[in-house]
Amino acid sequence: MRTIYGVFPKWRDPFARFFNMSDIAYFEHLSEFEQKPIDLTQKFIYFALQLQPEMTTSAIGQKYRDQVLAIEDLARILPPDIKIYVKENPKQMGFARGPMYFHRLSRIKAVEMMPSYSNTHSLTGAAVAVATITGTVGWEALCKKKRVICFGQPWYSGLPGVLKFDEHTTWHDIQTLSVDHADLEQRTGTLLARAHDGTLHRHYIRELPDFDNSENQKAVAQTILSLLRGEANYTFPSNKSADY
Repeated sequence: MRTIYGVFPKWRDPFARFFNMSDIAYFEHLSEFEQKPIDLTQKFIYFALQLQPEMTTSAIGQKYRDQVLAIEDLARILPPDIKIYVKENPKQMGFARGPMYFHRLSRIKAVEMMPSYSNTHSLTGAAVAVATITGTVGWEALCKKKRVICFGQPWYSGLPGVLKFDEHTTWHDIQTLSVDHADLEQRTGTLLARAHDGTLHRHYIRELPDFDNSENQKAVAQTILSLLRGEANYTFPSNKSADY
């Protein structure tokens, strides 16, 4: 246990929350990659694993709530010289990461696990593309003019430079993706203009200097009622093929 504990940086403490055998086994497995060198000269797609369980994977991820399935499907269409660099979510614990999870990953020849100290922004910057289920890493990649492959239904899935992965996706589709920053700004602005007023998560309250909780509750409730009654327009198109 002391060996496992000492491998990770202080912010990634496997025993900080509770003492659990499944978590010990999980962190013991991750510790095998901590001394791994990071080759940013290699051609690779960066895949940042998402926290589980969470709505962003369990619900919005659809069938790709199984993140290894997404990596398996992606690997099948890649040429031999393209790797998949997989980085674990820093908040993840042993839940949803059993032995079979890593066994399946180890069977994918293109996969290389990244150590916990690897910098997500450096990986994004050097990658051929960034792949994610619905993660914020996809939006960060777009802002860096990097092409994005999404497997779920993130809010940015209809923006330029994003490819929604399905059974017909090819390596050519990924290669021909491009990000026009001016177009991205315009389309993002159009999307935000259709958004409704109100804050749904207390995490974002600190960004609002004149926040009034009572007024916010009224605004959110009224918006939900209007949407249910068909009196207000949806932010996202109801037709999945519709453009933003």
